Amino acid sequence: MITPTNSSGPLTPLPLPAGPRAGTAGPATLQDAFQTDDAQWLQSALARTPAIRPEVVERGARLAVDPAYPPLEIINEVAALLARSRDPSEFPE
Repeated sequence: MITPTNSSGPLTPLPLPAGPRAGTAGPATLQDAFQTDDAQWLQSALARTPAIRPEVVERGARLAVDPAYPPLEIINEVAALLARSRDPSEFPE
């Protein structure tokens, strides 16, 4: 199982959009195709997210030089996924 870690502390979850679609599952309808409320919520969430997060850059720098990262289990899982995936050249254009 792949589990992300964050050594710089817990992430702060963004609030989910309110409304009848949030957290519901059911048959697809035309309403499910695109919701401008969701797009506005996403734009607002992106605007609140800093372009550069120093703590994430620092963590990436540490992981880049860590010879044990990513763990062998993750490498094997990704390799298995790639081995099972279809060759993109086989898809019709």
